[in-house]
Amino acid sequence: MMISNYVKMISNYSDLIRQEGIRSWNNIDFSQSEPEIIKEYLLSAGKGVDYLNHNVSKIITSQTKYELKFASVFCHQKPRVIRTPQSKTNCIGSTDSCELGDLMTIFLLLDRNKNLVCSTAKIMQAKKFDNLDSESQKCLYESDLEFEMPNNVVNVSTNNSSLRELPDYSENRNMALSYLILNDGHPYNKEIPSVSNLHYGWNHHLELMMELKTGKKFTHPIDSDDIGGNCIINDLLNLGVGKVQSSIKRGYGLDFFINAFNYYYYYPEYWIENEDAGIPKMIIICKDTQRINKE
Repeated sequence: MMISNYVKMISNYSDLIRQEGIRSWNNIDFSQSEPEIIKEYLLSAGKGVDYLNHNVSKIITSQTKYELKFASVFCHQKPRVIRTPQSKTNCIGSTDSCELGDLMTIFLLLDRNKNLVCSTAKIMQAKKFDNLDSESQKCLYESDLEFEMPNNVVNVSTNNSSLRELPDYSENRNMALSYLILNDGHPYNKEIPSVSNLHYGWNHHLELMMELKTGKKFTHPIDSDDIGGNCIINDLLNLGVGKVQSSIKRGYGLDFFINAFNYYYYYPEYWIENEDAGIPKMIIICKDTQRINKE
């Protein structure tokens, strides 16, 4: 019921989300490299995430019982994963390793006590133009069913194995992975497989994420044997949150971010810049200020 009520509410603001989603890219310098463009969108005042908070979050929060916030994390060192022999047999590629992604968009629905009700995430590889020039990256996103995580990720994971399994298309792989084509100021999401040429604007991607129509569902890690999509997302959440205290169990990354962004109205209380490894993240947090999740 909480999810249904939320979706009905946010759908009333679809026009606002699409309109301001386009404007959130205004004044971004697209002459920069992909990582620098993403960094500017995530961290700069008056644009990107900050713009969305002032022009989307404040309106929805003031008019509903929901407290909405966009938060961001920029990590300077992105993990490179190793393609397995099995993966290279099915899709040769050009290199043994490649980046897992440039941006992860995350949606979290919380109850009034900040308990998790629903969570989804999508990993995106950014390109300045629609030119997928890395064959290994294309294989990873569109064909590979497994890869090896680097040691620095395994060290903060709930699973001691380096092997990770990606969802197949029958398991909504397209909701977990896509390309972000920056397109000289008019960014759009390009779905996998790329040969389908299915794409839609960044503003529509925001709308779909917030209406729970894209993004792979994930939960807190509860199974130490899990090496699938749930484990991958939590691995990436565990990276870049600072040193894990010995008293805290591995796999606490999601809780860290939920509690790190307590201030919903003041820039820069909703962004983090981290010199460590990790995928940059845009986190959309929506809290039902009245209901407690009883499911």
